[in-house]
Amino acid sequence: MFLRLVASLALVDDIQTPDILSFLRPSYLSTQKLKPLNATSSITDRLLHIEREEEICRSPPSVSDRPEIEPMGQVPHELIMGPIALLRLLLRLAQRGLLEEAQTWNELPMGCEPSTSLVQVKQITSPAVLKKLLSLSVKRVTARRTLGLERARRGDHRHAWFARSAYVPAAELASILVQFDETTHSRYSDSIRGARKELVLCLDLAAGVSMRIQEYESALGFSLGEVTAIEDASLADEIPSDMLPKAKRRIADAKRQLRN
Repeated sequence: MFLRLVASLALVDDIQTPDILSFLRPSYLSTQKLKPLNATSSITDRLLHIEREEEICRSPPSVSDRPEIEPMGQVPHELIMGPIALLRLLLRLAQRGLLEEAQTWNELPMGCEPSTSLVQVKQITSPAVLKKLLSLSVKRVTARRTLGLERARRGDHRHAWFARSAYVPAAELASILVQFDETTHSRYSDSIRGARKELVLCLDLAAGVSMRIQEYESALGFSLGEVTAIEDASLADEIPSDMLPKAKRRIADAKRQLRN
């Protein structure tokens, strides 16, 4: 929940720069790979492994027998939520022109949390770390989309929204990657390659699930986002040519269902 809170706070226009910098380190640590478990792993390592893999995706307890009710909460596990939170913070710094400037600082701005260090901030905002983070994030998007496809194969109504809970955060992370690329004027485009295509694929899948479970307003929103992403794409993004007309048909279908 901490990472979701950080990601939400980063969307607030007047969030203070010292607060952004203070959140960088814990968000960065949350992007790290899971430590493999083996026979000699300690109880602490096992519990941490479980905690980092845990996600919220369930219906409200009082209506768990009514599949038409949307899940009360959906918070993805740390491996996808960590990059979402960290990249939202870095995107906000880039929008303020501070991402590159941070490399020249001799001291942190006043108001940072005491445990925040200049060395940490410079490390996280360095081009080398950014390239690795961006490349890793694209891979995490693909992995999350694949997870959704695996869940969808189970077939029933419950697993439909369970699959969508994989597609939506994947689309969220892909969207941040695209925004980051635009804000930094494609400086890191090599590391972000494939993000826009993933955004389109994830939104398409989320919209398709929403139509099947008759959540037409959600389907409309996802499809509109898909159309925008496709129309802003270049040939290099390699978006399948049939996706735009399919998304537009789904928009028309969703609007028709909402009018009924």
